[in-house]
Amino acid sequence: MKARPGQVKYGSTGTGAVVHVGMASFEAAAGVKGLHVPYQGIAPVLNDLMSGTIDISQSGSPVPEGLKALASAGTKRNPEFPNVPTLEEAGIKGATWDVWWGFFAPPNLPKPIADRLIAEITAVTKDPAAIAKYKAAVKFEPEANPLTGEAFKKSVLEDNQKWKAVVEREKISIE
Repeated sequence: MKARPGQVKYGSTGTGAVVHVGMASFEAAAGVKGLHVPYQGIAPVLNDLMSGTIDISQSGSPVPEGLKALASAGTKRNPEFPNVPTLEEAGIKGATWDVWWGFFAPPNLPKPIADRLIAEITAVTKDPAAIAKYKAAVKFEPEANPLTGEAFKKSVLEDNQKWKAVVEREKISIE
């Protein structure tokens, strides 16, 4: 990307989507500039990456066979690709981001229902059968780090501020 500024095509799941903002963060941290090619969803991104229509993208697991993992954007190596360095290990500082999944409900959800949902979801994250199904689907064991209540809210707000800064700095308009 440094040798061909603005010519290396990177695919994203849409303008303003997490892959676009993640790549913008990578560009800024690495001091490079690519050509953004937005798609609708990850499937067409991966298809065009496989065919050579685009040059690079970010994706989570599972990764289609035939694609080469270059680096992990996470703070630690992906267990599916233990020999693939993180961006930080590759010398690119400030572009890491860990993927997390959360459950959200309407703000007026009664507390007893919210508490029950949290208890059930937490139980699933500890259930050996559920963990085995997940591992079979994505080829590695999930890292369960359940946050609830104020801790989860704080984590989400911190993440939002991080991404907001990238969106504003790069002048990305959400579509």
